[in-house]
Amino acid sequence: MALTAENLKALSAEAAEEVKIATKDWETCSSAAVETLSSLDQSSLREVKSFAAPPQPVKELFESVLVCLGESDVSWNNSRKQMGNPPAFIEKLIKFDPATVDAQMIRKLDKYIDRPSFEMEKMKKVSKACAGVLTWVLAVHEFGSALNQ
Repeated sequence: MALTAENLKALSAEAAEEVKIATKDWETCSSAAVETLSSLDQSSLREVKSFAAPPQPVKELFESVLVCLGESDVSWNNSRKQMGNPPAFIEKLIKFDPATVDAQMIRKLDKYIDRPSFEMEKMKKVSKACAGVLTWVLAVHEFGSALNQ
């Protein structure tokens, strides 16, 4: 196909439509997670942040959050830093840009998602706040997996 003004305009319109579809798909995948995050009790998130040495499921969950946020440092210290201001942290997750999801991120998340600790009922026993955050991680993974098929 020759790069004419008409062809470029058509490609631009096609790309814009793909972005619109992806955004709608993200809204579909993330709606329950956003609702859950919006209702999180911030004191329970502060409690999670206060762990000097968190239980392994909590540590792994927040490693996966940092992967989603594009952080190269997935340490517990960085997780605690990210949660420094719970309302801002929750808002960061709610306003997550789905355009940052790529195949590499999904491959990294895959190693977490299949772990038994990432089952919702088990996470609820660890922490209600963690269960809410897990809902968001699972939404990112679901969206990215569908996008990268």
